[in-house]
Amino acid sequence: MYSLHAARMSPEAEGFRHPVVLYDGLKNLLIIPVLMWTRRRPVPAGRLAATFLFLYAFVRIFIDLYREYPLTLLGLPAGQAFNVFLVVVGLALLVRNLLRTRDPEDGLRRLPPAADVRGGMWWRRTAFALCLIFPLVIATDATRDIPKVYGHRHPGVRYTALYIPIR
Repeated sequence: MYSLHAARMSPEAEGFRHPVVLYDGLKNLLIIPVLMWTRRRPVPAGRLAATFLFLYAFVRIFIDLYREYPLTLLGLPAGQAFNVFLVVVGLALLVRNLLRTRDPEDGLRRLPPAADVRGGMWWRRTAFALCLIFPLVIATDATRDIPKVYGHRHPGVRYTALYIPIR
C-alpha cells in the first residue's frame, strides 16, 4: 500500500511530494516587492537587511512544514530550529533599529558616528565570517552517504579525498 508519509521520507519514493523548492522560490519572489517598497521609503541603515532576515525565516517556517528533516535540534526539525533562530535575530535587529536615536535633521534613526563604530567592527566582521562558515558544517540531509544512496542511479558518483565514506 502506498503511503504519502513514506513518500516524504524517502528520496527514492514514487508518487506525490510537495514541490517545496518551488514554494521556497515563490517565497523569495514575493519578498522582493516588499523589500523594494521598504527601500523606497526613508529607512535607517540596517532596516532593509533586518526586514529581509525576518521575512525570509518567518515565511520559511510555514513552507518547511512540508519538508522532511531527518535531524532534530532542540526538539524541532533542524531547519525549523534555524528558522526560529533567524526570526528571533531578525526581530531583535528590527527592534534595535527602531530604538536607535533619531537624527534631528531628517528624523531618521542612525548608527553612532563612524569614529565610534570603527573600534567595534571586529565583532561584526567575526560574526559575518561565522555566518559564511557555519552553513558549511551544518549536518543536513545533503551530508548523508550520497554514493551509497544514489550510486545505483548515478554510476559516476564516487568517494574522493574530500568526500570520504560515512561510517
